[in-house]
Amino acid sequence: MRGLARAVLVALLLAGGTTGVARGDEVRAPRAPERFREWKALTAEERRAARENLRRFRALDPAQRRRILEDFRRWNELPEERRRELEQAYERFRRLPEERRERLMRRLERFHSLPSEERERLLRNYERWQALSPEQRARLRERWRRLPPEERERLRRERHGRAGR
Repeated sequence: MRGLARAVLVALLLAGGTTGVARGDEVRAPRAPERFREWKALTAEERRAARENLRRFRALDPAQRRRILEDFRRWNELPEERRRELEQAYERFRRLPEERRERLMRRLERFHSLPSEERERLLRNYERWQALSPEQRARLRERWRRLPPEERERLRRERHGRAGR
């Protein structure tokens, strides 16, 4: 775990050893002397961010706090290699121009708003696309580019019409 994610976790650990989720529903953080060493190892900016994130965390309702803690638990259960891959993907995302990041986020939000059957269909299509060789993908892209604009628009409408079913 690196950077601000580590700073948030350290801040939670330093917060009296509990998350303060709700009375009788607290999740105890492990008490360990190394948490203070980790805190001291943070940069001043990471400590400031950790304090702010802890303040924001405490302001959340119990259900939101439980969701965040569950995300931390799932993150920590991932194999180290998968965490590294995700961190690298996040770094690539952060380096994208802001306009591109916003477009990707809008697409992700649109994807999550689709009915589950449509999301599953799109994921199957994506898997089929990934299974194609680079040459096959290039041929399909070229076929798409050669279609007249009105035909591409008709296919888009048809596809979106199917999504609404």
